[in-house]
Amino acid sequence: MGRILLVIGGCAVLGAVFGVSVAVGNDPLAGATLLSFPLAQLALRSRLGPYVERHVGLAATAHLLIALFAMAAAIALVTLDDANGPVIISVGLGAIAAITSAVERVIWARHPTRLAAAGLPKAELFLGRFSWFDRTSHPYRRLEEGLATTVILAETAVSMTLIFDATGGTPMAALVGLAIVYGVWSVSSWIVCFRRAARGEASLRPILASDIVELSPRILIHFSGSIRALYQLDQWLPLVAGSGIPFLLIARELPSFHAMKEKYRVPTVLIGDFPDLDLVVPPSARLALYVNTGTANNHLIRFDQLIHAQIHHGDSDKPPSSGKTMRLYDLHLVAGPAAVDRLERAGIVTDRRDAVVVGRPMTDDLALSSPRGPRPVVLYAPTWEGFHLDSALSSVGALAETITAAMPSDALFVVRPHPLTGTVDRDLKPSLANLRRLVEARGDYGRYVEPSQGPSVIELMEECHVLICDVSSVLVDFLAADRPAIVSDIGGLGDDLVAAYPSTAWAHRLESDGANLAEVLADALGADRHRELRREMRHRMLGYLGHAEDRFHEVLATLLRGGDVNDVETAPSRTGDQRLD
Repeated sequence: MGRILLVIGGCAVLGAVFGVSVAVGNDPLAGATLLSFPLAQLALRSRLGPYVERHVGLAATAHLLIALFAMAAAIALVTLDDANGPVIISVGLGAIAAITSAVERVIWARHPTRLAAAGLPKAELFLGRFSWFDRTSHPYRRLEEGLATTVILAETAVSMTLIFDATGGTPMAALVGLAIVYGVWSVSSWIVCFRRAARGEASLRPILASDIVELSPRILIHFSGSIRALYQLDQWLPLVAGSGIPFLLIARELPSFHAMKEKYRVPTVLIGDFPDLDLVVPPSARLALYVNTGTANNHLIRFDQLIHAQIHHGDSDKPPSSGKTMRLYDLHLVAGPAAVDRLERAGIVTDRRDAVVVGRPMTDDLALSSPRGPRPVVLYAPTWEGFHLDSALSSVGALAETITAAMPSDALFVVRPHPLTGTVDRDLKPSLANLRRLVEARGDYGRYVEPSQGPSVIELMEECHVLICDVSSVLVDFLAADRPAIVSDIGGLGDDLVAAYPSTAWAHRLESDGANLAEVLADALGADRHRELRREMRHRMLGYLGHAEDRFHEVLATLLRGGDVNDVETAPSRTGDQRLD
């Protein structure tokens, strides 16, 4: 079938060159020039791709000069024969470009890359040789970025000029001709692209499997989620890497894969189709870690030879933290005894030994930190709106403006919203924009931190005196700092807030209208009447304060050698841990 298509394609190209040559006055050079755009794009999708790409700068410069001449000639010809010609051609070109771009984007969205790798030598070498394999590098994406845009403009102008001249100066006929050229190119190039991409995936599979066997990962870290959700992975990946145990990162979505390979620089694979997971579960793998409850987790959980451990991306009383989907996992590595109680009450674990306390290793430095500087620092770190109503606990829409207005003028007010804020409830985006404007209006006493650009929320906690937040894992993590916090009662539960969310017991309650903010903030910065309760709850909410990283590494090692993690006790090994008791 492949040879037949190749013959048909070759005949089509020769026929097109001949036909166009006749149409433009038996001029083969003009015919070849007219077809150079589709032929060049076919070359990009063939084995000549890397060579063409290396010389794209020179080609773009040459095409730009040709384009300027061709466009001037086209406008001159049209102006002489038809006063409305330039307008018709401009509108027509815009319509053709828009339709072509829209169709291409739909095609790529429906047929994305499903298999790729980074940080694995043989697989990377294979992908580097065949640039056509990465479907995210399709021509329009390249041509939207820099010099190569001129290639489209130049080829379009040349084609337009030649077709216009061949059709006797009729703008509509010229546009029809150009549309036909675009159509022929699109159909032929997609046939070539998808056939070669399918062959590339088939060739990549054994290479990828060989790389992974050589890597011999003991741990698989599975991630399914958007780029914005990578904060979930940011918490744990450095800790797993710090254990020295070989691991493999598995991405399930293409955009996240590209972000992960650039950000983490560790062995990473993209598995879009779940049958390909067979490639990434070598005999050496013993443990699979999950940082969220994404639906795609189910695809890996089917492998019985692995221990499947949910490590969560934070510990809180939000309903998803104890939802029924949590029953899928063999183990839960949790922050403290309070989390074990929560999972037991919800029926997630029937044996308390299935929930292993490891603390929150990312708060080890926070537990030993203290704010610097003479002025008070207040951190406002609200949560996001959640996917469901029972998780709609964000204060951004209802209280952000009130909180900012009530902030003392001598306090440094730092705001860091949740990375996912506004992804479900679009109405929160204007609220975020307004919050940023109000914070920046404070000048040196206001700082707005973009989650994707600035320091992590735990790094910001190290420098703050008081935290204002919602019911979320941020509140639990801040317990490590042993400093006061204010939690929003966004649902107006009043005295029932603690019963609904036990982790809030140690924090000052901010009423749903924010009316008592000045009062509770003054107490937090002064008398701190919840100090004793806070210190009672620290070890219950956060185990292994100050040395949780040691505990996490010991649990990983014990699981991999087949031991019982509940029989392991981790002694403090960090200087300064004694002050936490």
